Amino acid sequence: MSSGRLTPRTVIVQAHRWSGAVSFVFLFLVSFSGILAGFTGAIMQMQYGSVVSPPAPPAGSHYANVDDLLKTVRDGYGPGFTPRVILMERTRFEVEAALVFGAATEDGGTARSVGVALDPYRNTYLGAFHTDESWVRFIISFHDSFLLGENGKITVALLGVILIFFAATGIYQWWPRQGKPWRKATTLKLFGSRYGKLFQLHGLVGLWSIPFVVIWAFTGAYLLKPDWFGNMLPRLASEPPPAVVSEFTAPCQGGSVSPGEAAARGQAAFPNTRFTSLMMPSDERPYYGLTFERHGDYDKLRGDIRAWVSSVCIDSIHTHELDYSAIRASLGAMVSSIHFGHTFGWFGTPVIVMTGLMICVGSVVGFLVWWMGVFGR
Repeated sequence: MSSGRLTPRTVIVQAHRWSGAVSFVFLFLVSFSGILAGFTGAIMQMQYGSVVSPPAPPAGSHYANVDDLLKTVRDGYGPGFTPRVILMERTRFEVEAALVFGAATEDGGTARSVGVALDPYRNTYLGAFHTDESWVRFIISFHDSFLLGENGKITVALLGVILIFFAATGIYQWWPRQGKPWRKATTLKLFGSRYGKLFQLHGLVGLWSIPFVVIWAFTGAYLLKPDWFGNMLPRLASEPPPAVVSEFTAPCQGGSVSPGEAAARGQAAFPNTRFTSLMMPSDERPYYGLTFERHGDYDKLRGDIRAWVSSVCIDSIHTHELDYSAIRASLGAMVSSIHFGHTFGWFGTPVIVMTGLMICVGSVVGFLVWWMGVFGR
C-alpha cells in the first residue's frame, strides 16, 4: 500500500470497507426488522390479544365447513365485508385463529382492508382488525422494501447480494497467510489497541456467521428478485397453467361453486392432508386457489400441494404437487420456509435471532473499524 501499487488484494479490501461503510445503516435496519419478523405470532398476540388466541380445540375436533366460517364472518362483522383470502390456523402466521382477509366498506363509504379472526373448530367470531394498522404488516413491509415499494424491494435484494459479497471478501481478508486458521478462528485477544480489538471482533463475528448470513441473504434476495438468479429454484405454482384457465370458465351441471364446496373438492383429491388456505375467485381469476399440507412438507408456510377449482363447475379441478425427485424444485419449495425459519421447527426463531444479531453487530463494528481507520484511531 505504501508503495502506491494497486494490487487485487488492495481492491478487495477497499471495496469491502467502503461498501460496508455505505450500507451498514441499511443492513442494520433490515436485519433488526428481520429479527422482529421472526416473532409475528407473538407480536399479533401482543397487539390483538384474545382476538387471535382462541382456546385449545376440543380433542378429536375438525375444521368447520368453509361456508359456515364465512357465514360467521358475515354475521359477526356485518354485510359490508368481502372476503378474499382465508388462512387457517398457523398458516403463514403463528397464531391459533383462522384469519379471513378482505375489503370492508365502513361508515361514509370508506373501503379498508380488514382481517377477521375466527375459531376454526368452534366456528366462532373472535374479532376484526384493520390490516393497515397491523404492527406485523408494518414490520414485514419494512423488512421487504423499507416501505418504498418496488425501489425498496430492489434495495433490499441488493443488500442480500452485498452480504454475500461481504462474506466472500471477508473470508479472503481474514484467512491467515501464516499459521493455522482454526487457531485464529478460536482466539480473541483482549489486549492491544481499541482498533485492534474491534477489528478482531469484526473478523470473528463475520467468520462464524458466514453460513447463516449467506443462506439468509440468498433466500431473502431470491424471494424478492428470483429473476436476478435466473429463477434457478422454481417455486410451487401460485397459478394454474394458462391452458387450464380457459377450462375454468365453462359451466357445467350444478352451477356455481361455493367456497366450502371448492375446499371439499380439493380435500377429496388429497385426503389425509390439512387444508391451509383458500383464495376467492375474482373477475380476472374464475377459480378458487387452495393449498394443503402434509406432515414433513418442504413448504412449511402453506404446504406442498396446490389445487384450483372452477367457480362455475365443481368437476373442473387442476392440481399440482411438489416433485420431490426434482432437487431444484424441492429447494425452491423450501426457500420461504428457510428464510422465515419454519424449516428448523422450534429452533427456527433462535436461528433467526442469532443471524440477525450477528449481522447487526458485524455491520456496526465494521463501520467503527472503517471510521477509525479513515479518521484516526
